[in-house]
Amino acid sequence: MNKVLLSAYACDPSRGSEYGNGWNWAYQLALKGYEVHVITTSRGRKSIEEQLNSKDFLSDKLVFHFIDHSNFWAKAYYKNFILMYVAYFLWQLKIFNYVKKSNIQFDLVHHVTWGSLKVGSALYKLNTPFVYGPVGGGHTAPLILKKFLYSDKKSEWARNFIGVFIAKINPLTRNTLKHAKTILATNAETLKMAKSLGGRDVNLILDAALPKDFGPSKFPDRNQEKLVLLWLGRIYAFKGLGLVLESLSKVPQQKLMNIELHVVGDGPFKDEAEKLSCKLGLQPIVKFHGSVPFSEVKKYYLKANAFIYCSLRDSCPAQVLEAQAFGLPVITLDLHGQSLLVQENRGIKCPVGDPLETVNQISKAIILLEENPLLRVKLGAEAFKFGQSQIWEAKVELIIKSYY
Repeated sequence: MNKVLLSAYACDPSRGSEYGNGWNWAYQLALKGYEVHVITTSRGRKSIEEQLNSKDFLSDKLVFHFIDHSNFWAKAYYKNFILMYVAYFLWQLKIFNYVKKSNIQFDLVHHVTWGSLKVGSALYKLNTPFVYGPVGGGHTAPLILKKFLYSDKKSEWARNFIGVFIAKINPLTRNTLKHAKTILATNAETLKMAKSLGGRDVNLILDAALPKDFGPSKFPDRNQEKLVLLWLGRIYAFKGLGLVLESLSKVPQQKLMNIELHVVGDGPFKDEAEKLSCKLGLQPIVKFHGSVPFSEVKKYYLKANAFIYCSLRDSCPAQVLEAQAFGLPVITLDLHGQSLLVQENRGIKCPVGDPLETVNQISKAIILLEENPLLRVKLGAEAFKFGQSQIWEAKVELIIKSYY
């Protein structure tokens, strides 16, 4: 086998999360000697071409096919999540027709982004061995914690209902699962859904991975006088920043004086989060830094000595793994992909239950790390070892050996 078709709707080497995943899959497969044809959009074209121009040895191994929406659907994609799903479905049909007309023969087709079970892939119809994932999409925000969705309660539950409905009626979803050689699920909830919808060979595997040189080469020596917490990501209500703020407000005042929380990111919930911080009296210790370039994120990981991320819905959050690669112990919920990333020896997982009890558990975790600088170092050292082991080269090698 030497020719792979990679479906990577999101692909951009200058960005993190799913866009970075798309690029890293393509790049690492090319490094392994495969001729990789990548189907993607023009959204990351500039950065992709800059990378290709700087790496001459890839010119024969990595071929990009930029396929875009029509002007109408390119705009409709950003209107709401229903139109987003429709636009993506139409793009899938478009890329299938493009590949069929190209008459290029592939040894294997691998879908990597979008990483969602709900939408499927039209490329299963190529009748070529097909690997689907890693994908999430089987997870939803727990109903018991709906109060922490704030003004997004209705839209989040509509999204969950429609998402599950789409997964059940979308012909691409069931047919993709039926015809896939292998399905790679990023969390237990997705694995369960994939099997219930007809998936046969379904395997659990972490979605997130890191470039070899992403983190420091040795465990950082940090100032441990204060507990310096970092929250980083796109600020949506479901990402749990409000839950973190409410939990922080339950910490006794004398301990709050020895704590800082730095919030890095932007998004539709940012203004509401800032207002909530003021309402809870946290403005002296909570600093909102806004969005920063991906290249500057590392300095925030180095300034902090713990990471807190309590998302209510997340398949396998890359920033949790990034934080561990910088030696940060993680406070998180025992939920979805973050539960797989954070084990007890490298962080604190708080159980999901009654809202008040969940808040109290997160608050206790914050207090525990504030009171125990040595515990921060101990957990951080184990997190560092784990983060250093989760590199793209190793992940791609594992999947090639196990599933190609």
